[in-house]
Amino acid sequence: MNYLEHNHDECVNHVLSVAKSRAASGKFKLTPTRLKVLEMLLEEHVAVGAYDLLDRLGTEGLGAHPPIIYRALEFWQGLGFVHKIECLSAYAACPHPDINHNPAFMICLHCRLVAEINPMISKQNATQHATWNINNNVRTAIEAVHSYQLPVMAPAFGQVDEIQLEATGTCLSCQSKLQQ
Repeated sequence: MNYLEHNHDECVNHVLSVAKSRAASGKFKLTPTRLKVLEMLLEEHVAVGAYDLLDRLGTEGLGAHPPIIYRALEFWQGLGFVHKIECLSAYAACPHPDINHNPAFMICLHCRLVAEINPMISKQNATQHATWNINNNVRTAIEAVHSYQLPVMAPAFGQVDEIQLEATGTCLSCQSKLQQ
């Protein structure tokens, strides 16, 4: 099974269930704008720009002002429900916000697909869910930072607050389209 073949409805329901459960427990307030932003990011596993989300919020009648979208994105980022994809200046929903993790991302530069590889998940599982073959160089780099280099280098560096690895390329779907 590749990343595109996963049960997306189950993925979306899981993330929304975690968000609503935390809100019901009083951990935060789930406003209509916050919920809509999360739902829009969950529609597909692609990176979406803040202004694209802002345009869509405007059509939903939820206020189309930049501070509104950025506050909502920062809110979800702070809770681990959204990741900023730095190389695209865009955002993607996290498929497992209930696990504290430092993910690695495989990003298709053609369709903006974002495949999150969680180091907490086994190597076999991560490879099965990627939409393109993870070559040994990428796998080695991800494993080195998460398992060896970070613990060795962090004391000399100081405090490491977050690790985010982004590998860019072309997903299998786009590869086949480009070959036609």
